[in-house]
Amino acid sequence: MRPVFFVANSQYPQTSLRLMVRVAGQDPVALTGAIRSALKEVDPDIALTMVQTMEAGISGTLAQPRFQTALVGAFALVGLLLAAFGLYGVLAYLVTRRQHEIGIRLAIGAGGGDVLRLVLRQGMQMVVLGAVVGLAGGAGASVLLRRLLVGVSTADPLAMGGSALVLLAVALLASLIPASRAVRTDPLQALRAE
Repeated sequence: MRPVFFVANSQYPQTSLRLMVRVAGQDPVALTGAIRSALKEVDPDIALTMVQTMEAGISGTLAQPRFQTALVGAFALVGLLLAAFGLYGVLAYLVTRRQHEIGIRLAIGAGGGDVLRLVLRQGMQMVVLGAVVGLAGGAGASVLLRRLLVGVSTADPLAMGGSALVLLAVALLASLIPASRAVRTDPLQALRAE
């Protein structure tokens, strides 16, 4: 933050000044004419420009941080979608590679639920391992970032746990498609393909 201090305008004349007027119960912009005439009485050389409400001024200063936050959120969403599609691709490939094994399991009496659990367990093991490594890495990085962030908690279990749960939920949804395809495997087709 930049330091701010107030000085008398007669000591340090400025080319531009900010005037803030507090208004109760009226539209602030509607009083522009009255404020302009009051300023003319004080000094006729003062020009009143850029009239705006406090909300508009604050919104203007927050525009760039809001844009940056939206941009980071968009990149995070793209990263989450890429992770989901990548997991789906890996599991679809593994299910295709294990089609013969799944057909044999179904032929000797394994139920659809057993095959579903097998594929989901295989997919979720990778994701749970990644979530544990990611949480440990995030906790380690928070120790390094503690010096850079002033007034912000680096150890936020809600944010870390929430992000891990979102990743696990997306991974579960991405795993369900190959798992349901594995359940619908025809044992005779799978055995003939070999």
